Amino acid sequence: MNIIQSTLRNNIVSVFSRAGFNIRRKRFTLSYCRQKLIEILNIASVIDVGANIGQYASSLREEGYQGNIISFEPLTNAFIQLQENAKNDPLWECQNLALGNRIDDTVEINVAANSVSSSFLNTSPILKKQESLTQVTEKQCVSMVTLDSLAEELKVKSRPTLLKIDSQGMEKPILEGALTLLPDIVGIELELALLAVYDNQDTIVDLLTYLKELEFEMVHIEPAFFAKPIPCVLEANGIFLRKDVLHRIYDL
Repeated sequence: MNIIQSTLRNNIVSVFSRAGFNIRRKRFTLSYCRQKLIEILNIASVIDVGANIGQYASSLREEGYQGNIISFEPLTNAFIQLQENAKNDPLWECQNLALGNRIDDTVEINVAANSVSSSFLNTSPILKKQESLTQVTEKQCVSMVTLDSLAEELKVKSRPTLLKIDSQGMEKPILEGALTLLPDIVGIELELALLAVYDNQDTIVDLLTYLKELEFEMVHIEPAFFAKPIPCVLEANGIFLRKDVLHRIYDL
């Protein structure tokens, strides 16, 4: 990079920085890490837990992923939109189910005004202050299953699989319901709370410890939700690889 290019780049970065945007090289983003993981490990299936209307699955397609996607979403209205978004994609399957550490046909979930913050847990004061649309507008009774109960259907033994969980505080219970499945899961993408934004939520420290016990190591993390007025990170997204897979990649 010559002096003119360097000066131009620095000026552009400065302008966007003053406007509140952070420009980074693509190779440092979580999205890029995920793309390389999918490519190098030949990921053929993605389990999308907490799909909402299909934002994550849609981003996978935009990034070039062409394999199977199985999306789980418990909310009625969100699931209708999810099905609509997936209807022209024969490799994208949708199921109107919640995931957890038990099987139960009648579990009550708090439906938030913004839909994406809906949770089986109650919202903590810090989240209510940060985002007004997290207020509960109704409660729905939904069906809950475990990932282990769907093991035959998910076929993780026969194809390299990435598990994504974005479940508003239910990350550990979902993992607890997948203990038989996890030894065959290549990687996990997980939402991590630095501060509990839901009552009785397991935070990043709890989940790092638990995943280490399950033989998964974190390989990437990216801030996802900031508090105001001081921009403290409340939530981040992390990618974990199974320990033996990580050792194989880096020849450890």
